[in-house]
Amino acid sequence: MNILKIAKKEILQNLRNVTVMLIMTVLPLAIIMLIGMALNGVFSSDEFAMDNLELEYYIQGEKSEFSSGIEGMISELLGEGSSYNEVTDLDQSLKSLKNKDITTLIWIDESERLVKLYKNNEFYTQASIIENLLNNYTVKTNVVHEVALTAPELLNNAPQDYVNMKTVNKNKMPSSMDYYGVVMCMLFLFYGITVPFSNTIKEKKCGTMDRILVASVSIKEMLVGKILGNSVVNGIQALIVMSTTLLIYNVNWGSHLVLAVLLVISLMVFVVSFGISLGFLLNSEELGNAAIHTGIVFMAFFGGAYMPLVGLGTLGEIGKYISPLWWSINGIMTTIYGNSNEMLYQAIAINLGVSLLFVLFTSLMISRKGGKYV
Repeated sequence: MNILKIAKKEILQNLRNVTVMLIMTVLPLAIIMLIGMALNGVFSSDEFAMDNLELEYYIQGEKSEFSSGIEGMISELLGEGSSYNEVTDLDQSLKSLKNKDITTLIWIDESERLVKLYKNNEFYTQASIIENLLNNYTVKTNVVHEVALTAPELLNNAPQDYVNMKTVNKNKMPSSMDYYGVVMCMLFLFYGITVPFSNTIKEKKCGTMDRILVASVSIKEMLVGKILGNSVVNGIQALIVMSTTLLIYNVNWGSHLVLAVLLVISLMVFVVSFGISLGFLLNSEELGNAAIHTGIVFMAFFGGAYMPLVGLGTLGEIGKYISPLWWSINGIMTTIYGNSNEMLYQAIAINLGVSLLFVLFTSLMISRKGGKYV
């Protein structure tokens, strides 16, 4: 009950600030529309296409139509400037992959009819596309094999390249509106740090926080209530933005919309938790807001919010270590265009896990100060 009371207070407190609510809702929609229209003709899907990649494959056993089919399929998938080379030293190729000298390594075991795909984080999106293609190829190959065993007469009139398939994801790449519609929605969630941060600072200074804790409200109840209330308000804003991009801007959020919503919720909880924790840690609202806005710019750049970081080598690799946006953006993009949910699940786990750490840290900090903040 105490949690709901605190949450209600936070919701009403935020809803009274109509100006901030409108800015946080209308501004991202306006920016998405302007950027989407401005870059419609020049934004290249090659950022996510299979260009300038270096793939290697190792064949164990005598080469047959199975590996030949994979060769032809991958060759059709790759774009300009990419290479697909057979290697004989598997250990050396694994080292090259670890050092990010190559994009992926495909190990084809002819005797077992087994395909293994080795990948690294730098080219995760492209590797996921290749993985999805290989999965489909092996399924189709197995189907043809079963038909050949049970009813070979059905294959008499089948074309020789029956098990080969065309690229399924090469043309399914984001337009400028698709990319920035998704990315800006998540980026503007980070501006939601400022509201819980400022409110926490003000409550500390005017004594509201002390009065809350003097009542029969535990520290954890207060923190959870504040996170819940602010998350509801941010959720309303995010819902409006997501619905508008989906229904009016026709932004592609993928076929797993529920997962996209869960990712946004987890990122929202992360942002609110960080804002509240920062409010307890600092006493200067001006200094805190300056640090927040500066930090958002860095997180946005290294997270790929301003431009896709795929193919930028070390710079793109830095993003996942210093930007919470990196995991979320790459997670949703891999889900939409790579048909792989693995990174999205990782992003959700990271967002919620770090949020829990913020809550525990803040709770410990308040306990050690005996409820004194200023």
